[in-house]
Amino acid sequence: MRKLLLIFILAIGLLACGEGKVKPKVKRASLSTNTSKFEIVEPKLNLVDTIKSYDNKVYTKYISGSVFQELRESLPDWELPEPIQWENFWFKEYKDDSVLVNYLSGDFNCDSKSDYAFLLQNKNNKQYAVWVLQSKQGKLSVIKLHDLGESEQPLQFGIELVPKGPLFYIDFENDNPKPIKLKCPGIQVSFFETAAVTYYWKSNKFESVTTGD
Repeated sequence: MRKLLLIFILAIGLLACGEGKVKPKVKRASLSTNTSKFEIVEPKLNLVDTIKSYDNKVYTKYISGSVFQELRESLPDWELPEPIQWENFWFKEYKDDSVLVNYLSGDFNCDSKSDYAFLLQNKNNKQYAVWVLQSKQGKLSVIKLHDLGESEQPLQFGIELVPKGPLFYIDFENDNPKPIKLKCPGIQVSFFETAAVTYYWKSNKFESVTTGD
């Protein structure tokens, strides 16, 4: 009896001191990470072409009415491409006081008379070619100088006037070819930033050499 009483007193003491208290289990909250991806949107820029654009009126400022008439009569199936077929940059880059990206005038055959070179478009099949109206016995004869074939737009070619004097060119079989001495201006067909071919008058006909690659 005394043992039971002693056990009872000890149990009461433990409860009073807080010993033997069972602590509740605490469940740790699991952390979930939201890995949502953020899309970076670049601001849209309104690009304005500050280079002046041209229309067909520019041709009337450079080509005389009589030459226009001769062109229509000599090459009825061909016409001058609209300036918008070139990028504004290239049309302006080749435009000078008396030349355009598709029109030149000069004495190409050294007879002291004016000749004319045109880059034209066929009205029927959209082929492109370089033509020359060249003075001959008081008249203008027609010469097809360079066939350009079909092309996507914007056009990536034009013509340039080559001044008389030494003409340096590329000879794929000779690293240092002797320059050609031009007695009269030549015509260069240029493929923008890629290649070029220059035509010059020799022995009553046009010869050609590569002047860019």
